[in-house]
Amino acid sequence: MKKPIHNISAFLSGPRKKMLLSLFSFLLYVGLFNFLYFTTGSGMAITAIIPVVFIAWLYGMIPGVVAAALTLPANFLLSLAFGVPWWEKIFMGGAGISGTVTSIVVAALIGRMH
Repeated sequence: MKKPIHNISAFLSGPRKKMLLSLFSFLLYVGLFNFLYFTTGSGMAITAIIPVVFIAWLYGMIPGVVAAALTLPANFLLSLAFGVPWWEKIFMGGAGISGTVTSIVVAALIGRMH
């Protein structure tokens, strides 16, 4: 029988801490995407850098670059979920591709510094 954990720092140590921080960063990304869309109507895709930075710092360069490459489909799916006119916002202005490339560069730099 497992002993109950009474010490929160023991509970949040090791790989569990990394996973919870990654999940928190993703939820923060989704929340800020939603907030920015409904308040300003623009600038939502930049929030994808939050989980990219967290993942690159916590797990290193390769997982960070993979997370950065997934920002384009993630922004696309969130745009569809919130009813954002995604074609104009992501592809027509070229922000989707350039934002993803920038996220990859940032993830590589932060992951390498880790």
